Parts: sequence; C-alpha cells; structure tokens
Amino acid sequence: MSDFVREVDEEVRQDRFRQFLNRYWAYLLGLVLLVLAAVGAWRVTSYWATEKAQVASGQYLDALDLARAGKIAESNTALKTLVANGPPGYGMLSRFRLADNAGLTDAAAGAKLFDALAQDAAVEPMLQNLARLRAALLLVDTAPYPDIKQRLDPLADANNGLRNSARELLALAALKANQGADAERALGAIEADAAAPAALRQRADALMGLVRAGNPDQTVDAPATAVPPAAPAPPTEFPLEQIPAAPSAAGETTPVPTVPPAAAISAPEAPPAVTTPAPEPDKPAEPAPSGAPAP
Repeated sequence: MSDFVREVDEEVRQDRFRQFLNRYWAYLLGLVLLVLAAVGAWRVTSYWATEKAQVASGQYLDALDLARAGKIAESNTALKTLVANGPPGYGMLSRFRLADNAGLTDAAAGAKLFDALAQDAAVEPMLQNLARLRAALLLVDTAPYPDIKQRLDPLADANNGLRNSARELLALAALKANQGADAERALGAIEADAAAPAALRQRADALMGLVRAGNPDQTVDAPATAVPPAAPAPPTEFPLEQIPAAPSAAGETTPVPTVPPAAAISAPEAPPAVTTPAPEPDKPAEPAPSGAPAP
C-alpha cells in the first residue's frame, strides 16, 4: 500500500512540473539568455578596458621617456592627451606628472598645479595629501618657514599616512630657518614612531646630531660639578730696604716702589744685623774756669 501511495505522489509532482514548464518556459528561456548576454558583455568590456589600459600605459611610458630626454613640451602634450582621453587612473597619474614637469623649471608653477590637485574634490584624500606634500617639497628652498610649516603641520598628524615624510621635510625647513626647537620636535616624533621606515629613522638620527651640535646646551645631561674656591694667596713680604721712607723735612718725597712680578718675588731676605756701637770710655771732667761758681 505504501508503494502505491509513493507512486501516486511521484506522478502528481511530475504533472505539476510539466504544467509549470508549459506555462513559464518562455520566461525561463529569456532569463537564461539575459544572464548569458550579461556575462558576454562583461567579458567584452573587460577586454576593451584592458586593451585601452595597455595603450595608455605605453603612452604614459613614452611621455616619461620624453621628459627624461629633456623634451618637456612633447611630454606635456602626451600627458594632456592622457588626461583628456585616457583611463581615470592614468589620467590622474598624468596630472601629477604634469605638475612635476612644471616644477622642473618653475617651482612656483609646479606647486600651483599640486595645490589644484589637493583642492580637487574628485581626487582621493590620500592623493590630496600627497599633492600637498609634493607642493611643500618644491617650495621648501624658496618659501618662508611659516608657509612651509602651515602646509606640513596637518600632514605631520599621527593619523596621517604621510606623517613621517612630512616631519622630515618640516625638520629640514626648520633647520634652514634656524628653528632648532621645531626641528628637534619633528625629528623626535620620527624616532618615537615605531612605524617609521628604518632608512628614515637613520636620517632622523643624523639630522638630530646636527641639531644638537648647533645647540650644545641641550646635550649636557650631567649636572655641573661645583668648583671649590681657590685658597687665598699668602701675603707677599718685601725686604725692609724696599719700604718707602717718610718724607724729609725739606719736603722731598721718596717715590713708592712698584710691586715686582710674581716670578721675581723670592723669599724675604733677613734684615741686616744691627750693630750697637761700643760705649766710649768716660772722660775726666774738665776743670771749671776760675771765677765761675762751682756746680
């Protein structure tokens, strides 16, 4: 009995499936054809995009070769063609290269083109920051230090991917402007950043040595040792013969002798021996004259 029921259920399902196909086969066929057409169109589009990218890549490399050969005008013409007709990626690369070519002969013109890229809302934020950094790099030798600092301070933020490159450039500008404190602060931030590349950290160490060499007071770490006061020199004794005599009764004065140099001062001489004359023998008293009263 169970086998009979199973066979009936199977027949019912097959009959329903045939009815579904008879009713919706046209829609199903259209859906299959649509999927096949979409896949084919995607493949064709990818092929043409790849071909166009390869052509643009060749044109971009040719423009770079022209720039290396010194043919800046021809290189700019090829790059402008890519900006107008090339793929978006190569168009953006061409805009950066045009600004770089302009900076080879005129730093201010190149910085102006980089600033235009930094202010373009169609450019990605990472590329905008790169354009700001390139503009500052072109102006670091000519622009005043406050202008360079204003450009690089936002890029030196801890959350910026170009922070260490911006810090290094800021330190160079500060050294050029004799701003040792700002240079040391920027270099210290590079040394403290664990994500900084090893080569960049080595350059920061070398620049830090220059900063500290220019500010020797900042490199003294040990406290200064107090120097004990020197013992007072003993008083100098002069021979008795060099002591000035008192003024004479006639008004003559004896000049005061000058103090001899230290090398000429020797041990004081002993005063000369004072000899006491021997007393004379008593003489007999002379007789008083006559007529004079006796004493």
